[in-house]
Amino acid sequence: SMATLDALVSELLEKEITTKPAAKEYLEQRTQKAELVFQVAKKLGVRVQNPRVYIEEYADKWLERGFEPESLIKIAAFCFKLGYDFQGMDGIVSSMYEQGLVDENHQDRDDKEYENVIDNTSNQVSAFAHSSSPHFLKNRRPPGKRGGPPEKLDFTRVHVCITR
Repeated sequence: SMATLDALVSELLEKEITTKPAAKEYLEQRTQKAELVFQVAKKLGVRVQNPRVYIEEYADKWLERGFEPESLIKIAAFCFKLGYDFQGMDGIVSSMYEQGLVDENHQDRDDKEYENVIDNTSNQVSAFAHSSSPHFLKNRRPPGKRGGPPEKLDFTRVHVCITR
């Protein structure tokens, strides 16, 4: 429709894209990011109608930090088990990024240093999970027979999935 075409042209102009090759590349990247958002949302158990907001808020940042789409999908599956949505997953991805758990380059570290990074990240996320902040309460899985979040999150299993 004309409204869709107008919105697309406005988006391209907003991004200062004025050539056909640049527009083609941008649209391909946008399609890939939208597919990533839909896959992450599916793993999180969240319904997304318009991926643009999620791309701008989360996917762009995660990809710029060096996370691979496959890794993000595996992290989303892990976050689903904790009852997190995009905002909760962003907290975990940010913690992993701050600890240097982005790609396979961690293998250059010695085992003890790597274990310390994993423990620090697990402790930070666990502290976040046990806080009474509205952010956590909003993203928290409801207590069941086993209660709320685990005492300590095991990033070793998540990281193994990411690097394989």
